Amino acid sequence: MVNTGEFVDMLETLGYKEFCGVPCSNLTYLINELCNRGMYTPYYNEGDAVAYAAGQYLSGQRRVGILLQNSGLTNALSPLTSLTSIYRIPILMIIGDRGDKQTGSETKYDEPQHRYVGKFTRDLIDIGFDGRDLSVIKEKGQTASVERFDPDHNIVFLVESKDSFTEVKLIETRSKECELTLKDIIDGIDRVRDKDTVLVTTTGYTSRIAYMDHRPTNFYVVGSMGCAYSVGRGMAVANRKKKVIVLDGDGSVLMRPSAVMTGDAPKNLYHIVAVNGTHNSTGGQSLGRSCYDKIRNLLKEYGYTETAETAEFVKGINTGSGAVLRISNEVPKDLPRPKESLDQLRDRFMTETADR
Repeated sequence: MVNTGEFVDMLETLGYKEFCGVPCSNLTYLINELCNRGMYTPYYNEGDAVAYAAGQYLSGQRRVGILLQNSGLTNALSPLTSLTSIYRIPILMIIGDRGDKQTGSETKYDEPQHRYVGKFTRDLIDIGFDGRDLSVIKEKGQTASVERFDPDHNIVFLVESKDSFTEVKLIETRSKECELTLKDIIDGIDRVRDKDTVLVTTTGYTSRIAYMDHRPTNFYVVGSMGCAYSVGRGMAVANRKKKVIVLDGDGSVLMRPSAVMTGDAPKNLYHIVAVNGTHNSTGGQSLGRSCYDKIRNLLKEYGYTETAETAEFVKGINTGSGAVLRISNEVPKDLPRPKESLDQLRDRFMTETADR
């Protein structure tokens, strides 16, 4: 286990005074340490974080490290291959390495959404960075030393588990000013939806809470952060007889805000955005100041309403285009994960929602 504070000290010695990116649960303690030191800038999209780090490097001022999950590496590939690589801008990436990994005769298995990218993460790094990267964060029982790393070349750390770092508590306090929870929103939707209403839920706690009262007309976007709205919009366009409700999160919307701006929203689509200002499932790291205001200002011109009352947003399901809701970080304990395979959930969903 690497001492988190000593590891950050080492990176500072290399010239890295700021870090940015999108959290991963494998990196929770490291991000907590950076947040506590005031060294972490939340970014909504990994590719944008790479571009920001490139700009800092080109200014000659300082180096910026990037933290991301390996599923987010796919978001970062465009600037990594068509900006930093062709200009030979060195990049430090600390990647939460999740997914299927073959170790001897056994396969280490993670959540389904990490299955494929976990298989090729190391190959992708070896091929895409000319083999100059250091792909191990630690030697057994030892903290990595400064002498091993050349900051003028790409540096890649792969973090296989949250236990790679010593525990660090996040000093920043979470907002408790709201009483409305994700569970309240889902319960309110379930009370009024009928057999012709589809519920699409974004990744993380949202889908896991919805699964507590599973219905075959629920579709869980377990991964693909930021894609729930477009999935729901595709469903609504394809079948105008169905009402499609998308329950989204603030981090997801801010990762792909252009989705809401693409074309006119179908009349049978209702988009609910729950805002707590944090990446809740990875430790509660902040999404930055004024997160609610950013989303409210983005969506108000598209007819979204603001409310903190269950009755109000439920009423809007049949009359409006969407709602922006402040919520607390409270979630039920021991949240379940789907017992069925994703293939089974898909087939049941398609059977139940087929246009008859």
